[in-house]
Amino acid sequence: MSRFDWTPLRVAVGSLRYHGVSVCVGGEAAFAYFNSLFVDYDDPDDQGPVLELIVSDEWFPAATGILCSSGLFQPLPSAPDSLGFDGGWRALNGFPHLKTTGWCSSLSAIAIVPGSCAGINPEDRSVFVEIYDAVTDKNFGACLDLQGLSLDAIKFLPWPRLPVFMRSLPKRLGKPANPVASADDDSDETAVDLENHFQAAVEDLVDGMNISLEWVYRHVNVQDPELAARVRQAVNKRFERLDWMEPGNRITRAIKNTEHAEVIALIPGHD
Repeated sequence: MSRFDWTPLRVAVGSLRYHGVSVCVGGEAAFAYFNSLFVDYDDPDDQGPVLELIVSDEWFPAATGILCSSGLFQPLPSAPDSLGFDGGWRALNGFPHLKTTGWCSSLSAIAIVPGSCAGINPEDRSVFVEIYDAVTDKNFGACLDLQGLSLDAIKFLPWPRLPVFMRSLPKRLGKPANPVASADDDSDETAVDLENHFQAAVEDLVDGMNISLEWVYRHVNVQDPELAARVRQAVNKRFERLDWMEPGNRITRAIKNTEHAEVIALIPGHD
């Protein structure tokens, strides 16, 4: 069963596109697309995953106003901390969060993040997954969080390609590019926490998509050698992470067997 109510995300994407805003799905939803969202949302006080949209820096100041002027969204005064997902990175940076108005009962917040902070430029068409007509529901059969979406809805949403998404992580959570690391007296503690989430995010993508060393060499090695070393380490240690997860999984924390791995490999955007 999906942990997402995808309706607000689809409506927000449609509204922004109508106004000519290039947008990309990020955060928890992108991890879910890649079978890599390991965060537990079972706490009854938890409102579930945040729906993150990445917009270009040019459109970032206007994006919130566009969505709110539609009457379908309104500002969320208190942003979810999302500590379990990214250490509160969005809230710490003060990125705007919205919620739906009366037309939808969803409790999910929508966060608007500028591309320069997320490490993804939605104006660049090469960052997006191309889902061809030959793709069927079977390509997404292993992604439980996508079960609330039809194939047409999956095709409609602007997902980042896995190499682009992986390479965006240092910009998002890496200490050198972290704008909140020196914001106050707790900067060192904040930086360490984000570093831990950075490593966890890399491991989650490795385990969710069964990333191989060959994939790392093809898509990360030249572009970001430091990140490539981190991803290779996560690949080499994937079996060590099996001990504390589902005992039936034999490939990674998220993949049971070779048949399961073959289904995961069908997800568009792997390369």
